Amino acid sequence: MSIISEFVQDIPPGEAKPVIRDLKLVAAEFGAEIKNEFETHVLNSDFHLVQDTSQGLLAIVSRYTQRGTKFIDYASNLKFHYDFVDQKSMDTEEFSEDILPEYNSVGKELEKYTQEHFPDSYKVVLTPFEEGFHVIIVDVRYNDKNFYNGKWQSFYTFNRVKGLISGQVRIKIHYYEDGNVTLNSHKRLNPTETTITDIVNHIKSFEDDYQRNLLSSFNNLNEIVFRNLRRQLPINRSKVQWGKSIGTYKLGQDIGGGRE
Repeated sequence: MSIISEFVQDIPPGEAKPVIRDLKLVAAEFGAEIKNEFETHVLNSDFHLVQDTSQGLLAIVSRYTQRGTKFIDYASNLKFHYDFVDQKSMDTEEFSEDILPEYNSVGKELEKYTQEHFPDSYKVVLTPFEEGFHVIIVDVRYNDKNFYNGKWQSFYTFNRVKGLISGQVRIKIHYYEDGNVTLNSHKRLNPTETTITDIVNHIKSFEDDYQRNLLSSFNNLNEIVFRNLRRQLPINRSKVQWGKSIGTYKLGQDIGGGRE
């Protein structure tokens, strides 16, 4: 893996434009490589949530929503070009592509699930392929005013021929007030038997379990790990009266002039 690739993969959510700009300034001779690495990263792993400029609707940029040179959104029946540099959509137009009725039913269930469990800036898409379909959920929260940005991304593949679902959830959070802290967390869903009518329940159960485990890890970090890092209290758990007792210690006598 090249250094440029490592930089690109470590870009915090919502901060791609300034990072790419700075990379091009310090490594101008690698401009083409930076562009290619970033586009590959977005298409294959860090799916982008973009607002269509003509309709005001959200869509997802990924290799699973790509058709030729454009990206599609089945929910709105729109397709568009995506400018990876400015990170905006353009040349939006309508399209029509029939999908199986049962896929539409799953899509409606997924939309209901995401409405109940995610904030406003989210999008869920179902994209079919020959043996099944992919499900992508992206939710972002950008709050530069309070120095944090975060992203949730789910990706699942359902193979209707084999009756198997697999996937992964990824969370990335960047907090940068008086410091620079990044959380990268993920959990894989190994191939598991399910039916098309039970897919949404399967996804919900998996994501609920992941969130509970994540919260448990945070509580353990705060209550046990961080607490053990703090300086321990005296065994008698009484406060040291530094003003009264410092003169009784050798160092205190030296500092206070008690020793001649």
